[in-house]
Amino acid sequence: MEKTDDAFKEMEEEKSVQAVNSIIYGDQEYKDEIKHKYLHGDMIYEDIPEGKRIKGELIIDKVKQEIKKTFKIDDKAFYNSIRGKENVPRMMAMGLARECSGLPYKSIANKFGKISHKSVTKYYERITKRIQRDRRLYKIYAKIKQTCSQVGT
Repeated sequence: MEKTDDAFKEMEEEKSVQAVNSIIYGDQEYKDEIKHKYLHGDMIYEDIPEGKRIKGELIIDKVKQEIKKTFKIDDKAFYNSIRGKENVPRMMAMGLARECSGLPYKSIANKFGKISHKSVTKYYERITKRIQRDRRLYKIYAKIKQTCSQVGT
């Protein structure tokens, strides 16, 4: 009986890897559902090609969600960019995305729309300095970082 269980578990893991490695067609909600289904649980992300990247993207999505909820803003306010005025929630999201996801700046930039990886680097540096000076922002940053660092664990 134990050999059957091991064979089934091995087959299940192989199917999961195949699902993650294949191209997933459908809207974003469906893709996210599939990613959550096959990338959560006892799987080790680093053992799956592209697993680390997908996990990082899930973390970034969670960061954005938590930022919007914490600051009580919608997508329009989150992505709004006015020259000379800082969008602190967006800047904080980019900093948290960098620290929590472990993805390179270029990948993070892609998740934030029309922005360069150099801008993500600049925003990360700015928010790091800002939270060192502002205790209230530091507490918010730390709380969201703790929440988002636990995605998939």
